[in-house]
Amino acid sequence: MWQMQLVTPSIILIRFVNEEAFAATPGIGSYPLLLVLMDWQRGDVLGAFDRYSTNFLKLIEKCQEELKYAHVSSNRFPCSIQHCQQALVTYQRMKDALTDARGGSDRETRRRIICQLPYSFSYIPVETPYLDPSMFRFDDRLITLIERTKLSDSEVI
Repeated sequence: MWQMQLVTPSIILIRFVNEEAFAATPGIGSYPLLLVLMDWQRGDVLGAFDRYSTNFLKLIEKCQEELKYAHVSSNRFPCSIQHCQQALVTYQRMKDALTDARGGSDRETRRRIICQLPYSFSYIPVETPYLDPSMFRFDDRLITLIERTKLSDSEVI
């Protein structure tokens, strides 16, 4: 087992890779991968998928909100591809760009999208888009420029 993610309170997504993949220099992406959906309370395996699975990609596209924001049970401001038209358009553009970059290979596109799972976040997103830190950017270069600038007393920032 390499990574695990909670999808619902009772369902987890587990990513399995070979033991040799951890010490591999070319990268973990070249080794076999198995993604398993499991009901951990009952001990049932709900599905097992490889990195090229068409059915798993469809499941990802239908359940983006649950996969990305499993901890938010009642999200009043959904922002994933099944609820937000702009997010869907952006996702389709990304998917088309991946397909075009690899010479039109749907298989490679599926592999690249599926290999991103399970999602990991460095912060916990909030339920309201007005306080979401991902919508704001802190530009270090601008702060450095302001700090280095010598202003006279009459100049206003």
